Amino acid sequence: MRLALLLGLVCGCSGSELPHATAPTMPVVDAVAISPAQPTPGGPLLCSAEVEGTPAMLAFEWSVGGSPVAEGASLAAGSTAAGEEWTCTVTPRNEDRTGRPVSASVEVMDGGLGGDTGLDTGEPVENTPPGAPGISVQPGTPGVGEPIACVIDQASEDVDGDTVWYRFSWTHNDAETELTSGVVPPDQVGLGDRWTCTVTPTDGIEEGEPASATAEVGGCDGGSLAFTGEDHVRTDGSTPLSLGDGDWTIEAYVKRDAAATDDPMMVASHHDDGAGGWWLGVAEMGPNRSLVLRLDDGATSQDFVGAPVEAGRWIHVAAVRLDGDVTLYVDGRPADPDASLSPAAVDGPLYLGTLLPSGTVDEALDGGWHGLLDQLHLSTVARYSGTFSPDLQLVPDPDSVLFWELREGGGTTTTDGATGAYPGTLEGPTWTADSPCLGG
Repeated sequence: MRLALLLGLVCGCSGSELPHATAPTMPVVDAVAISPAQPTPGGPLLCSAEVEGTPAMLAFEWSVGGSPVAEGASLAAGSTAAGEEWTCTVTPRNEDRTGRPVSASVEVMDGGLGGDTGLDTGEPVENTPPGAPGISVQPGTPGVGEPIACVIDQASEDVDGDTVWYRFSWTHNDAETELTSGVVPPDQVGLGDRWTCTVTPTDGIEEGEPASATAEVGGCDGGSLAFTGEDHVRTDGSTPLSLGDGDWTIEAYVKRDAAATDDPMMVASHHDDGAGGWWLGVAEMGPNRSLVLRLDDGATSQDFVGAPVEAGRWIHVAAVRLDGDVTLYVDGRPADPDASLSPAAVDGPLYLGTLLPSGTVDEALDGGWHGLLDQLHLSTVARYSGTFSPDLQLVPDPDSVLFWELREGGGTTTTDGATGAYPGTLEGPTWTADSPCLGG
């Protein structure tokens, strides 16, 4: 099904329900139409596009006699003259590519009306305005830096059978904006923002009842810690910390420094050489640096290898134990599960960013992280059991053991947002404004 949605004006000609879809790699405009098809001099013109798949950013350009004269989906009354040929060209774009421009043309006639233009002809016009459309904003709870689309889920009904067009407007935290497209660009979506889209239908004579929908930007923490390989965050070790023998999840966001040569590099560890425990990190595996989990019951150790962890961008990593099997996830993509032993419960601190503090052993074995780390979360449930799309903002569950959100932005401690039992002490890492919420 084609989605007849303009980011500015939308033609609801088909009256059909509009689907939700994911954006195609190459945005495609299937057809362009101008209303009215036989305009009279001085009448307004409206341009619409049938877009394949979900709405792309659409650029509208009007030209007369081959010369560009205006932009936007509508042409105001008084712009046209008899005998002119007006062309509307629509070019679709998304974040990755620009699609092929598609055009439609009309000739301005001397004679009678070619459609509903709202012009006064001296004759009474009986007209019923269109009803309100059904709309939604997608996603309803976006993260920081995530575009917000205003989607028409159900077209307006017009009892006269007129073509229905839609006008978009947005408010930002209840203040009017100049945005008239169907998408709020990602660089305008900030923490705690409230964006409301209002869609007003018109049949060219009268406007119908508008419809509105609101998106609240989720509380993504914004911020992380930078590590140089010789620093870490630790618990004080006085409160016992154990994942137990059942199901569990270890997860975090990582942004690896491409220039680092240390191997392995620890994301987190709760390990005592000779006593057991576990560590999660990135290690060289052939030509790649891949996610690795080590479990140690005090007598035997077992390594699990996941997918490569790309450098220079934020990546969600997770190790999940479910019914005795362990699966590693990189950006929600699972490796093959494998049966696992149960790591021994060990005394001593849990570390973020190192295996052991620098100076306690040979520095070549420290396993320090180089890059950024954010949102370490430990839970005694299997939070994932198949391919998934990681949330930018992780949220603790009722079975969470520890959650370092790392949202303080300063100081030498971080709070445990799970139980409060495991506050962290910073020894060396520095705060940064970078976070998964910002992308990249």
